[in-house]
Amino acid sequence: CAAWPGCWREGAAGVRVLLAGPGAFAALSSPSQPAAWWRFSGSVVVQVSRGVVVLVRAGAPLGPLEAVVDELPGPGVSPGTLDLHGVPRWRGVLPEPARLAPVLGIAREAAALAAEGSLVPAGRWAAAAGSLAAGDLGGAAGVLGGAGPGLTPAGDDALCGLFFALRARRGAAAEAWLGALASSVETTRLSSAALHWAALGQALAPAHDLLSAAARGDAAAAGAAARALARVGHSSGADLARGLAAGLAWAGADLPAGTPGYAGDQPGRTLILCAARGLDHRRSKTLQIGTT
Repeated sequence: CAAWPGCWREGAAGVRVLLAGPGAFAALSSPSQPAAWWRFSGSVVVQVSRGVVVLVRAGAPLGPLEAVVDELPGPGVSPGTLDLHGVPRWRGVLPEPARLAPVLGIAREAAALAAEGSLVPAGRWAAAAGSLAAGDLGGAAGVLGGAGPGLTPAGDDALCGLFFALRARRGAAAEAWLGALASSVETTRLSSAALHWAALGQALAPAHDLLSAAARGDAAAAGAAARALARVGHSSGADLARGLAAGLAWAGADLPAGTPGYAGDQPGRTLILCAARGLDHRRSKTLQIGTT
């Protein structure tokens, strides 16, 4: 419990869930009591037996792990039993890859605008960019995972943006290899869950809005979505945007399956690249905030 500040295990007060993302539904497939919870400014992170849920107030940016509640539990008070029966489900919409491909420039420019406040450590980002230039997505994941500050480390947020972009460009066929790569990253439980859902094409709502606007050819709306994304968290939105811009620009995403340097339809190759850097996807996740 001491690993995250503001953790309580006492008290009881039920909260009413108004709307929830797919990750929240997966974690709360049946009514669940919190095993532990951590209160932060504007959110409460809840660990249950099947995953992690982020409780937020109405008006907060939505994402796959978020559950909008009528009122956040106060300091020292348990969220109580969390039950999603009858709760509406939010799910981010992705344009088809064929619609996105001709307008990647619009999406990249908007994402780059949102990325200006990113706090990914410069050395880690340079190493990741070098790995991507070499066609080594596993190498990029290895240097970004757990890197930098934040409730979700900045490097993990960038990886979420990268995986989200590649899922958007390659379609559902990319989910298996991206999911295997996401599972290999050693980081916090919260980041691990976010990476899993990014590999399935689910991220913060403004990121979905950005790609949808770009697919319509609406640069102004894409820019507005980028500004909304940049406002998420201390730097989480900007960090995600940095990875999103990189993923939209990465030439490796366009290589046909079987081409050297492309890991897309070769999950075994992806895991080999990770293992070569000391990453073992079977290791348990930790509750550390991150490393530099």
